[in-house]
Amino acid sequence: MTGPANGIRLLAYSRPFTACLRVLICLGLVSALPLGALGKSKTVLTIYSDDHLLPANQALDEALRDRLSVETHDAPTCLSEFLDFSRFGNSAYDKLASNFLRSKYAGQPPDVVIAVGPLAFQFLYRHQDDLFTGIPLIVLGVRHEPLQAQTLPPNFVEVPVAVEPLPTFELALRLQPDAREIVVITGASEFDRSWEARLRNDLPHLQTSVPIRYLSGLALDDLLRELSGLTPKAIVYVASFFRDGAGGVYVPSRALRRMADVSAAPMYGSYSTFVGAGIVGGYVLRFEDVSRQAADLVKRILDGEKLAQAVVSPTVPPKYLVDWTQLQRWHLSEDRLPPGSIVLYRELNAWQHYKQYIIGAIFVVLAETLLIFGLLWQRARRRKVEEALRASEERLGLAVQAGRMYAFEWDSATDVIVRTDQCESILNWMDDPTRVSGRQFIAGIHPDDREAYDVLLAGLAPENPVYQTSYRVLRPDGSVVWLEANGSAIFDARGRRLRIIGLVADITERKLAEEALSSVSRRLIEAQEQERGRIARELHDDLSQRMALLQIGLEQFERATGGLSSQARQQLDKITEVTSEVSSGIHNLSHRLHPSKLDTLGLVASLGGLCREFSEQHRLHVDFVHHHATGHIPQDVTLCLFRITQEALQNVVKHSGATEAQVDLSGHGDGIDLCISDSGTGFSPESATEDAGLGLISMRERLRLVEGHLAVESEPSHGTRIRVRVPFLAANAGVSNERKAHKAGA
Repeated sequence: MTGPANGIRLLAYSRPFTACLRVLICLGLVSALPLGALGKSKTVLTIYSDDHLLPANQALDEALRDRLSVETHDAPTCLSEFLDFSRFGNSAYDKLASNFLRSKYAGQPPDVVIAVGPLAFQFLYRHQDDLFTGIPLIVLGVRHEPLQAQTLPPNFVEVPVAVEPLPTFELALRLQPDAREIVVITGASEFDRSWEARLRNDLPHLQTSVPIRYLSGLALDDLLRELSGLTPKAIVYVASFFRDGAGGVYVPSRALRRMADVSAAPMYGSYSTFVGAGIVGGYVLRFEDVSRQAADLVKRILDGEKLAQAVVSPTVPPKYLVDWTQLQRWHLSEDRLPPGSIVLYRELNAWQHYKQYIIGAIFVVLAETLLIFGLLWQRARRRKVEEALRASEERLGLAVQAGRMYAFEWDSATDVIVRTDQCESILNWMDDPTRVSGRQFIAGIHPDDREAYDVLLAGLAPENPVYQTSYRVLRPDGSVVWLEANGSAIFDARGRRLRIIGLVADITERKLAEEALSSVSRRLIEAQEQERGRIARELHDDLSQRMALLQIGLEQFERATGGLSSQARQQLDKITEVTSEVSSGIHNLSHRLHPSKLDTLGLVASLGGLCREFSEQHRLHVDFVHHHATGHIPQDVTLCLFRITQEALQNVVKHSGATEAQVDLSGHGDGIDLCISDSGTGFSPESATEDAGLGLISMRERLRLVEGHLAVESEPSHGTRIRVRVPFLAANAGVSNERKAHKAGA
């Protein structure tokens, strides 16, 4: 009895010891967790099928962590486990891995589990009853079709992906229409063999007569010899290569680089991590898109939303990604790529970068050269007129000194105006000019100026007693004299006007000089616009037609010469493309010189088209806003505002460095306002006034002819605003008065 009794006592003592040992092991595993996992923050565990060095796993893990840290209010703790089934895929390892994960996370289970890849999903599916039971599990990187064939537990939610190989083969056939062979490469791992089985099932549906050959499960050295012996007219598709036939385990993208170094034919694939590792491209799945959708599901689960397995997220769509360096290496035409393809690693030369700007600059320089010559000629003529005006002003000063000015006092109670003797030589009245009634004086004012003078008198008030105005007076002999009055009204304590006192000067000669200058400037601008229209018509009717005929001839030549070499045909295509761009540039230059929309559609439509044109041709977004500006606008005002906007936007592009600008057109009852603003570097208006260029000079000259006003507001680093106001009535009346006064003065 002693032997059995001792065995029973030993068994009784060993059970508590075993239990304690298990507790210590669990505590040791829990202590290995990050400190953040033991707190109150949520925990997201991502389980990957393969090695942590796999670029796809690294890209997905980094993108997933970044998005979870940004899109969740309280960023969760992100943990990762890498099963490496490609290296240790057997039943003993499966059991060891499940026991390890069960023990490690027994004391602190995660809130969400993400299974990445089919092997990780199958592992968790097999252990659904004893590992992470009831915890929301997101299946990531597994096609939807295999999942439909299985009954998933209710806590499994999938983010389906569409890794479709056939579009990649179609892309390869588009780029290589003369291909003579398709070579498919797969490795020897379980995942590699699943790819081979899928391709053997799908490729018979590929619409091509090109023979297909499989290189499956070869040792890497043997595979490299096969690739080096191919012809350039072969298509090589690399599906997956985790293990070769000799038992070597590889990171697929690294093995792919060795294949690309020796391959004599272009290579393709269906994973984004393959792009840049030696393949031309493919219809690939981008891991940032997958991580975005997975992070959204995790956020919803952590926010307390109950997601059932039936709620399937939309399939993450692949995209065509192409390596530009491989296109150049294999001389594949980028024009054959499907629409929407994304080309990576492009290296552009200076001509490819700026050819449109170079061609456009040539024509702009030619046009600006002509305009500069015209402006210089205009400036020379203007200087002559200004010299005549200064001489006139000097004569006016001598006239003032000689008595071409008189003082007056207008008594409001008696309506009598008393003036000094100098008025006699100025007004040339036969009666006594020194004493006249206010009614007689107003009756002698030119009819076109009489209403404005009455309005000025009515506006005098104690808070606004001073005035300055100019007007015309009709002499008894029918001639006209221009007078400039500076006066001040005197009021009593009750605000009643007592009298007006002031000085009046004869400014007839100055006005005549100004009218002459205005007439010359108007004729110069009209001549300039006529010349612009002529050049625009020449460009459109002659040169544009010749360029169109040249382009048609090139296209006919290309169709008629089918025996050209590939290099000659590419050169012909480039010549045709440059011809089209030159034709487009000529058309745009013709439009800028003389916009036909201005005559037919009006100012609002023309400014809208101008803003859209600048937005399309330059890196500048121009926002056009208009208010109450759709009524009738005089033609000279329309042309003036259009040219000012055109010049201002050109200055924004050349000097401001801004990416955004705004054009605001506002109509009022008596005029129209225009504001062009940007958020660029700005400048000092004082220095710009001292060293004004032709642009500001042209703006001010155009506005002066329509009696408009220009204000430039700018500060360094605070943008620029150009404000323009043109009074309709003043512009129309100004033209009419100018003609009438010129006729009367003559």
